[in-house]
Amino acid sequence: MGIMQRLSVGFVLCVALGLSGTNVAFAESDWRLDGGLTFSRFEQQIKTEVGGERGERLVEDTEFGLALFGTYRIWGPISLGLFV
Repeated sequence: MGIMQRLSVGFVLCVALGLSGTNVAFAESDWRLDGGLTFSRFEQQIKTEVGGERGERLVEDTEFGLALFGTYRIWGPISLGLFV
C-alpha cells in the first residue's frame, strides 16, 4: 500500500471517528491538546506566451505536515500555549 493510500485510509478513519456521534462527558480541563495534518502541493512553470505549450517546470514542491498544539487556559478566553 502506497503512502497516499495509507494517508487517505487514515483520513477516512479520523473523519469516521469524529462523525460517529459518541457523546462522552468529560470534566472541563484547563489543559488542551490539539493536533492536525497538512498537505500542500505547488508547481510553477514558464510559458513563452499566454495559452502556449507547457514550458519547463521551475518549481515542484510537495509537503506533508504534522502539527501539535498544547495550551493552558489562564483565565476565561486567555490561554498560553506551545506548538510543534
